[in-house]
Formats: sequence, structure tokens, C-alpha cells
Amino acid sequence: MQKKKIKIAIVAYNLEVGGLTQTTITLFNLLSEREEFKVELLLLDYSEDTNSNKWYRSFNDKSNKGYFFRKISKYIRFKKYLKTTRFDFIIDQRYRLNAVSEIFFSKYLYTKEKIIYNVHSSKLSTYLPKSTLLSNFLYKDAYKVVCCSQGIKALVEKKYGLSNVICVYNSVELNHSKEEESITLDYNYIVAVGRVEPLKQYDKLIRAYANSKLPENDIKLVLVGDGSQLNVCKSISEKLNLSEYVIFIGFVSNPNFYMTNAKFLVLCSKYEGFPMVLLESLACSTPVVSFDLIAGPNEVIEQNINGILVENQNFEGLTKAMNKMIENAELIDKCKKQARNSIERFSNNKIQKAWFKILKIDEQ
Repeated sequence: MQKKKIKIAIVAYNLEVGGLTQTTITLFNLLSEREEFKVELLLLDYSEDTNSNKWYRSFNDKSNKGYFFRKISKYIRFKKYLKTTRFDFIIDQRYRLNAVSEIFFSKYLYTKEKIIYNVHSSKLSTYLPKSTLLSNFLYKDAYKVVCCSQGIKALVEKKYGLSNVICVYNSVELNHSKEEESITLDYNYIVAVGRVEPLKQYDKLIRAYANSKLPENDIKLVLVGDGSQLNVCKSISEKLNLSEYVIFIGFVSNPNFYMTNAKFLVLCSKYEGFPMVLLESLACSTPVVSFDLIAGPNEVIEQNINGILVENQNFEGLTKAMNKMIENAELIDKCKKQARNSIERFSNNKIQKAWFKILKIDEQ
């Protein structure tokens, strides 16, 4: 007799470009590899039509009826699907910004399933209500609250006092070939990867780069990504006479192509959850220089082993760290050699096993 499969729903709003989408798809793929699981990705706001032949199911109503009607219709269909499918687990990957909506989700839409709420940012209000009382009302009986870093876990436990909080890191593929994922540029460069938005502070990065010794050493700054601040950043580079030194690549589906041959990667965000670009860069054997944010980088970077941690939001310190990297050939060579081995604990295989443990599947 065939053993009944464990039904798992991963719930998200959409598959827009960004780190959360990448994490969601990776999790879907990791869980789908197990024969005991039947995994579905349920999207609430995705613009594509629902199609059972696709690997996701969209509940977005694309009719011409009013916004309120379409929203109600969407959630009625979503509730009906949850009821008829009878999932064992729901892994909620959504941003959770509206308290009223979250009461609706946790107390009406989600009922009999074991709910796992993921928290992907140290800006906790993106995923949990500011009210400790309300958060406990919504999530104290959840199966698990999964944080993507130990730093975020500590923040959640301290603020909300929840006893069901655990840490499971995001994962990275370590088995790809560097030669298969590289692009050759005819100049030396460092790289920053991500959406060009205020959160990433690329405007300040350009100024920190301008104050460094990199331009005079003919080492360029390559920015991979697109966003609302792109023209602002281009204007800053022009005013600083760095148009030939700051290279804007725009959005690419696989930024590893640019990471592989970079001297190092730079991260200077205001905050993060668990920045995947650090893992991706190190997986390409490319060292990293990053602010020591509230959560994330200090759980990846080993000082002067695979990169450099800089005091949080200290752009003068960031400039000095960039100089240190290019002036110390022995350091950068050591960091390159240690990069991939330093993140073995974040490999897809290791994180997959952590999820299996949560879902009560023993590894053979």
C-alpha cells in the first residue's frame, strides 16, 4: 500500500524579482525533491492565469469587476482550495503588514493546517505586528515561526517572547561550476548586486568608492540591478567624474556571471534579513565586504577569512575596507581560497535536512 504523501502549501503573494522570490522558489525545489511530499506554491497576487500544468497556482482575479469584489473572490477561492486540498503544512512566505488582514489569515483562512510563518527581515514590522499582544494572539499557537538568521530569531524572541521561534538559514547551491557561471570583462572590478533602491544605499556606495584608492588603481565598480534610484546613482557618478568607472549593468537573471570574476562583492544596505548575495558571492569564490548589520552578515562573514565586516553604516570604514582588500594581495587570495568552504553549512543539502526535521521526516 502506497504511503500517503505529506501535503505542503507554500503561500506567497507573487514572484516579482527579489531575494524573497528566490528564497521561495529554492524552498519549493528543495521540498519537492522528496517523494514523501506533495508541494504546491500558492500565489495570491500573481498576474498570470491559473494553470494546473504550471508549477504554481495563482488565485488572482483578473476580471474587470471592482477591486473589492476581486479581492473577496480571490480569498473565497483560496479558502475553498485549502479546505478541499487539506494540506498538512502551510509555509507562509508573505509580507505581513496589515493587522486586520493577518487576523483574517490566521483565524479564518488558516484553520486545521500546521502553519509555519517565515520572517525574512530584521525590520520585524514587515512580518509581525508591532503590538506584542497582537503578535502573540496571532502566532503563539503556530506550528513554528522560522527566522532566516540567528540575529532575527533573537530579535523576535526578545520583542515578542514567543516560544515557537527557530532559525533555518536560506540556502545556496555549491555544486555549480565557476566556468559555467562567469563572464569576462576587460577590466578589474568590484561588484554590488541588488535592486537599486534607497534600502541598498548605492548612492553612498558610489561616494565611498570615489573616496577609495580603487579608481586610481583602475578598479571599477560594477552595479548589477535595476530600480527607482538608478538615474540618481548615474547622476552622482557623473558629478564625481566617475562615468567610466561606475558601470551600470541593469537587471540580469543570473548575477553570478558578474560575481565570479570580481575582486570582491560589497554590501552596504540599511538592513537585511539574511543577504543571499553574500552566499552567492562566496559560492563563486569571491570574497565579500559588508556592514555588520543587526542580522545576517556576521553569521556568514569570518573576519579576514572570507571577507571583511565593517562597523554598521560606517561608510568611511567601508572605504578603508575596500582599500585594505586591494592593497593586501595575501588577504584577498586567502579569502578567495576559503570562500566556498566557509559556507558549507548553508548548502542546499544541509538546509534541506533542516526543513525535513521541521516537517518530521527522518533522513535515511
